[in-house]
Amino acid sequence: MVLSLDFDGERFLGPPAVLATPHLWPARVIAMTLGRVGADAGPDFERLASLRQASGAALYAAGGVRGPADLAALARAGVKGALVASALHDGRLTGADITAAAA
Repeated sequence: MVLSLDFDGERFLGPPAVLATPHLWPARVIAMTLGRVGADAGPDFERLASLRQASGAALYAAGGVRGPADLAALARAGVKGALVASALHDGRLTGADITAAAA
């Protein structure tokens, strides 16, 4: 099971109790920042750091990845992976970039 914590700006789109009980989260959590999807704004590193502090779950970023530099920064921040689409679709991120990031 993977839990997706979805945010629209600063507003969490799920029940508040979910954020209040990180000890109940599954081992894998997606942090989705909807406003950054396709916006060329970069990942929400502040939110990711906050969620990492709240839980020992493996955290995956969603929304804002612009290219290889963001993947490297996410790895340095301890994020286990990222959902990417826009950067792949427009060519800013290639299959070779993903292979390099996974190594």
